[in-house]
Amino acid sequence: MLKSAKGCMFVKWLHSGLYKEAAFLESHSCENFLKERDIRDLMGKKYGMGGFVVTEVNRPIGYTIYDNSKGVLEIVNLVVHQDYRRRGVASLLLEKLYTRSHWSSVQTYVRETNLNAHLFFKKQGFLATGVKHRYFEDHVFGKVSFEDAYHFKKEKA
Repeated sequence: MLKSAKGCMFVKWLHSGLYKEAAFLESHSCENFLKERDIRDLMGKKYGMGGFVVTEVNRPIGYTIYDNSKGVLEIVNLVVHQDYRRRGVASLLLEKLYTRSHWSSVQTYVRETNLNAHLFFKKQGFLATGVKHRYFEDHVFGKVSFEDAYHFKKEKA
């Protein structure tokens, strides 16, 4: 639990009853967001997928999806509602992720244009280790575009 200016934040497991709320957070995060169907497909994809939701007074304010199937904990998605950014929500989600066992490092891929995420992960001790070209595929108004991603990684201490 973390105290915020408006109340207390709690971390819950991401389950099918919260996919709609996670999709709502997505829709307010950027122009290329996951829909409820996408989240459901991602979470049901394979063994090792999991997630957490941060709530304040039963209102979801952030969530993450991770893949822990390969010994490397991969952050697949991490979203915080714009009104709650820079209040410790993403840090709280990372702390919860670190409690997952059986990992040697944590990694994620961040859009080239998402400077705030680059700065956040750097502040959290992640290192940018490379670039994957055309990693993100976006479909907007019937057009397909691609964006490069920076690979960030943090070794277990």
